[in-house]
Amino acid sequence: MYEHSICSLTELREALSANWTGAEPLRGRLAALPKFGHGDDAVDRLAARFARDIAVLSRPMRNERGGPFQASFFAYYFFHWMGKDVRATPDGRRSGELLSQGVSPGRVKPAESLTDIMRAVGNIDLRDFPANAVVDIQIPLAVGGSDYTIKLAAAMRTFASLGGATLQTNAVSVEALRDAKLHPDRHQDLVVRISGLSAKFICLTGEIQDEIIARHMGIA
Repeated sequence: MYEHSICSLTELREALSANWTGAEPLRGRLAALPKFGHGDDAVDRLAARFARDIAVLSRPMRNERGGPFQASFFAYYFFHWMGKDVRATPDGRRSGELLSQGVSPGRVKPAESLTDIMRAVGNIDLRDFPANAVVDIQIPLAVGGSDYTIKLAAAMRTFASLGGATLQTNAVSVEALRDAKLHPDRHQDLVVRISGLSAKFICLTGEIQDEIIARHMGIA
């Protein structure tokens, strides 16, 4: 952003400190920039470099038992809980909003292509993160037609061949989720993947239900 004179470091710091108040044009420009998982090779390589630097930094650390520290891209539901305490970030995210989920792209500008996400993750050497690296995706039930299962299986094989570690999928209908929140008695068997675990949708708190409903459903 500095090379293209979008803003200065001082301007960015002030905008973040103000939670983008009075800086919506700048926020819009930064939010629109290509991000991890958007099919931009330069951005994906930068993310891989950043991941590699984290691995190098954390490798000498020792855990509470004296063994080697193992880094991870998987933090259960902390992308939601920690997000409440993390202030505004330069990608256009506002203070308190969700962080990126595992090694999945963020939600400020959701990725549109499952292939782009897989290729982006494939740039990262996940052997540096043996504790886990999870990609969470939402797939609308309408995608794929009658050969939906075949396409989903092919996507999983592709993910593995590109070096992906863990792929968690929700094949859901947004309409069904919304109806389940209003009429839980009609959806006793509706199970969703949250983050590392599955649960009956109607048993979740309203806040978590809303978060799952808001997950991007446009991945093809």
